[in-house]
Amino acid sequence: MKPIESLILQMPKADLHVHLDGSLRPQTFLELADQHGVEVPANCEADLFKTIFKEKYVDLEDYLRGFAFTCAVLADEEAIERVAYELCVDSLADGVYYLEIRFAPQLFASPQADIVAVLKAAANGIQRAETEWQTEKSRPNSKLSPEERSKPPFRAALIACALRFFKPAFSQWFAQYFDHYPEESDSAIFARASLDLVQDCLRARDQGIPIVGIDLAGVEQGYEAKDHSLAFGLAHQAELGITLHAGEAAGPASIHQALTDCHAQRLGHATWVFGSKWRQPVAPYSPRPVSNPLVEELIAKNIGIEVCLTSNLQTLPEIKDLKHHPLTAMMEQGMAVTLCSDNLLMSRTTLSGEYLRAQKNWQWSSDTLHQLTWRAFEQSFFPGTPAEKTTFLRAIRRFSTSLNQDAEKK
Repeated sequence: MKPIESLILQMPKADLHVHLDGSLRPQTFLELADQHGVEVPANCEADLFKTIFKEKYVDLEDYLRGFAFTCAVLADEEAIERVAYELCVDSLADGVYYLEIRFAPQLFASPQADIVAVLKAAANGIQRAETEWQTEKSRPNSKLSPEERSKPPFRAALIACALRFFKPAFSQWFAQYFDHYPEESDSAIFARASLDLVQDCLRARDQGIPIVGIDLAGVEQGYEAKDHSLAFGLAHQAELGITLHAGEAAGPASIHQALTDCHAQRLGHATWVFGSKWRQPVAPYSPRPVSNPLVEELIAKNIGIEVCLTSNLQTLPEIKDLKHHPLTAMMEQGMAVTLCSDNLLMSRTTLSGEYLRAQKNWQWSSDTLHQLTWRAFEQSFFPGTPAEKTTFLRAIRRFSTSLNQDAEKK
């Protein structure tokens, strides 16, 4: 293994954009499908990767088809807890010490398990992983080496996704909106569901569930963020972190709405921040002066950009390879970029894999890698007080410094 690859695997990382329902272990997916009677076009991992979770997809719509299967197998609280726990364990093994797991709890809620119960199930998985790691580190007869015991604590939190668009068939919970409000327009129903979600998340937070943020996900084209301004205004007033999928399947106007109508502190993807219109032909990006008011606003407000390279290559046909991705232009102009995994299963990646892919393409220095990883920790919606976050970041910094010192000795 090359030194730079070893560094990436070992250095402490934070993943701020990873979907629970897109990050199941393949074997867990198959076991849950069998347990809940979900028919899938595969009975082994190899077939699974040929039929559903492919290396390449035609477009975003093709990519999203897999979620119909993963949401179906996450059929109860036990399954949600298991997948959250396994995601934490797998991320920790990848050198990820902070994780913000996002999903749309309204897809999984039912008369038997409301939104708070669904969030509690995911929180139970997180707590189990956190406790196991800390217990193993401190146990006198621990199997961990002294070096492993010096590693920082592991923390994780939840981000709840509201959806720009849904149908009654999406879930029992969503179906009730169409039953209860038959006279309302679809956009009014979508906005009502988002507001209800924020209120439920605040109830969950009051009960000690580590819900730290709200996201807006789903179809961008034709379903505008401004329709959800009331919900995100409440989230802003209640000091929940706010991140929106924006600029992934629509142009700069989508990003502008996320900022002005929904108080976004971070953006998921923002791939088309430099584009003038959707589906614009893409040329390799090159350094350019900041002359765009939107870009200037993102920089001035230190808005975090959650970049997911592999999924962008899979879902956006215009981005034929990383030469056509705007990441380097974002960095050169001073935008607060972080690298994220998006979906471990759908994209068949890890966070270290994302860093390795980027480093291989752009030949990043170790300083650049450390700057990106540190920014992700700083941009986090940490589940604790500012003082607790400071203590956690100091532990991360100490560990990172010790890795650098060991590397220099070698």
